[in-house]
Amino acid sequence: MMKYPLVPGDISTAFLHAKIPDGETILARPPITDRKPGGVWRLRQALYGLRNALRWFQEHLSATLEREGFIRLQNEPMMFYQASTGTLMNIHADDILLCCDPSILQEAQDVISRCFKVKWNDPIGEEWARYLGREWRWHDGAYEVRVPPSY
Repeated sequence: MMKYPLVPGDISTAFLHAKIPDGETILARPPITDRKPGGVWRLRQALYGLRNALRWFQEHLSATLEREGFIRLQNEPMMFYQASTGTLMNIHADDILLCCDPSILQEAQDVISRCFKVKWNDPIGEEWARYLGREWRWHDGAYEVRVPPSY
């Protein structure tokens, strides 16, 4: 059995990638260093903390990945598949879990890193590694997932 690595990653400043859609107006008070009496800023990019920021980012992410040849699965909308390479990618907010043939791992990471600034972690191995509040490891030919004992 061949081990396909699971590689966690985190998209930096994720929500700033998404533009606020036309027709939506979001106003914000500037920081105190830039504040003028009665002055407000009209945002063009989503910010963390806005109610719709996650949805706008997910739409932007999906459109970007589709341009790179990924298909969004219908039954699991945050799972993407690239048929040409067999790459699977699961997204949770701005966290990525990438799974592909080890021979194309770097190429797959490069494709995603061209679109977003991603901090890639080491592939999940035989030692317990944390990802999304759970611990993961490769053991006896399969990945095991557990809730940390300290939880």
